[in-house]
Amino acid sequence: MRFAQQFICRQCATLSGVQRFEISLDRVHFVRCERCGAKNRIMQPGLTASQPGVLQVTGLLEEPGQRRI
Repeated sequence: MRFAQQFICRQCATLSGVQRFEISLDRVHFVRCERCGAKNRIMQPGLTASQPGVLQVTGLLEEPGQRRI
């Protein structure tokens, strides 16, 4: 099933559909990649998941205990 909102994952570079918008405890908006499960940080969408478009990913969210190299 294709979703109207899509994004390109920063971790695996796959075009992925937005299943739902999520908000972290720090109030950061993110979406999960369908392929690798990475949490991709996005700017606050202001759109619903049914409105077409490609979201701009601003980075990856780090998991607790995970460090960037």
